[in-house]
Amino acid sequence: MVGDNRPYGGAWTGPILILTHKDLATNPFSDEFTYVSGDIRDVIADGLKAADGKNLVVTGGEVPRLTLDVGLVDEIVVHIVPVLLGEGVRFYDSPGVEATNFKVLTTERTNFRFEVVKPS
Repeated sequence: MVGDNRPYGGAWTGPILILTHKDLATNPFSDEFTYVSGDIRDVIADGLKAADGKNLVVTGGEVPRLTLDVGLVDEIVVHIVPVLLGEGVRFYDSPGVEATNFKVLTTERTNFRFEVVKPS
């Protein structure tokens, strides 16, 4: 069923770009997703174009960390959900990377929104 794989239970209506390190030709064709590869700066630039002036939402384990590492994140929203994910890429597991400072913008029940404080 179309929409079953879309974020937020299918409520997301924008374009979805999926970063892959594999050959783009080997990824399944999909009307719902666009597979992209390359430098994270270029991928984010493509995402911003696709967002057409709206917010760009970056999810996953490694991709948000990569965008933080190169200073491309303005805000972080953390959703607390009662699901155990087991193994996977830890968002905050970045040995050797400088600390990222945050300013709390909002907190409500299970959602926390932070502004990334960029070094001056």
